[in-house]
Amino acid sequence: MSRCGITRSISDSCNVDKLAEECSDTEILISNAVAIPGGNIDAVDETRWRAAWDLKVFSYVNMTRRFYALMRERKKGVIINIIGAAGENPDFDYVAGSSGNASLTAFTRAIGGTAPRDGLRVLGINPGPVLTDRLVTLMRTRAQTQFGGAERWTEYMKPLAFGRAAKPEEIAWMAAFLASDLSGYTTGPIVTIDGRGSSRRLGALGSFACSVLSARRGFSEKGALEDAAAQCAQQCVIISHRGETAAPAAAATNST
Repeated sequence: MSRCGITRSISDSCNVDKLAEECSDTEILISNAVAIPGGNIDAVDETRWRAAWDLKVFSYVNMTRRFYALMRERKKGVIINIIGAAGENPDFDYVAGSSGNASLTAFTRAIGGTAPRDGLRVLGINPGPVLTDRLVTLMRTRAQTQFGGAERWTEYMKPLAFGRAAKPEEIAWMAAFLASDLSGYTTGPIVTIDGRGSSRRLGALGSFACSVLSARRGFSEKGALEDAAAQCAQQCVIISHRGETAAPAAAATNST
């Protein structure tokens, strides 16, 4: 089992190779990066677009390629890509992110669909708005511009489901569950966690996040959640939202 608290940029494939060598016994890989800027096709030039995709899109691909090969030798391992709901609902003003997330969604499904033949599981999570420091900063800036007061940022939460964004731990709990043996027969799907946003447009797809939680009797109990999180913490290498590898932890950020 790996506990690799190594920090380096994974936008460089050479660093991915080094990480794979140093953490070759990793059993759970969770990729979670936020790097793609907002803006339409005129606002995001080629340099920014390529840099953002190097950090998020290609780092996910390269990490999967290297660690999948290592896991395949042991016929044991789980890869979870935390992507972002923007890939399901393309946005003209977030075109680089929407198309990047859509690409990673297709990539994850393609790899996950055939992973069982190698004894592995590959899945994805598409979070909607998540109440991270990054999101709060963005909302405070917007509120200052629109309302003349940063403290009014909470008004942007009112239209969301339950009047709030998702909590980071709600994304982390799902990742821990999917990585654990409690979800040992799951591979290929993308679990959407956006409080109904996608389900209103995509029907049954958005409800998968709810149905998967009830798939195992007793999973809602606190003990089962803690056991799953503990298993994940002992076994996984996580890519942080800055695109660097971090010490294992049940962590999640806004990946839309």
